[in-house]
Amino acid sequence: MAEEALYGNLEEPKFPFDRVIDRLDWLPSYLASFEPNHFGDWPNRAAFQALLDTVLVFARARTAGFHGLSEFEKCHQLASRLNAVLEAVGEGATHHRVELVRRGPLQYFITCANSPRFDWNIRLTHFAIGKNLDYSVAGHMFNPPFPPRALVRFYDRKSVQILIVEFSITVIQNWHDTVLQLLYQASHQLESASISILFQHQI
Repeated sequence: MAEEALYGNLEEPKFPFDRVIDRLDWLPSYLASFEPNHFGDWPNRAAFQALLDTVLVFARARTAGFHGLSEFEKCHQLASRLNAVLEAVGEGATHHRVELVRRGPLQYFITCANSPRFDWNIRLTHFAIGKNLDYSVAGHMFNPPFPPRALVRFYDRKSVQILIVEFSITVIQNWHDTVLQLLYQASHQLESASISILFQHQI
């Protein structure tokens, strides 16, 4: 989980991977139905990225995702299904419920309803948004001299197609090791094994 691996927070309840995995057999085909057909397939690329973020937040591999409202309804539907799985599992699993949080007229966050890290303020600075995103994407907007940054690419293994590209600020010690470990764990636990992640440090 991001709370433990990135921030050393051992108090956050563990995500119940072992109890939810058997109830997520529908998820790979659900995500596959939104996979972009080619790199220029922007509507599906945007939807797939937002849905993948929803799964990563659900698995607590990310504090939050940040997207445009065009994908809100798709993410809301997926979040509702994932939350239903947590409710069915019970025994405190609902602590990890996914919540969509509108911010501004055209954007929203995807986060855990009980995240100890997420900034719930209505007016957020660019830096505060970056903190919500574990410093992913916040690395896009800088002028020279650049801070330490990394580029993370998500690939489809079958087509070797780029699905998502993100800049991240590498301000956390061993950032690349811990984040990649979290993402691989989430992809394996949720059977999204068709996705590979390439990390390029110091851009």
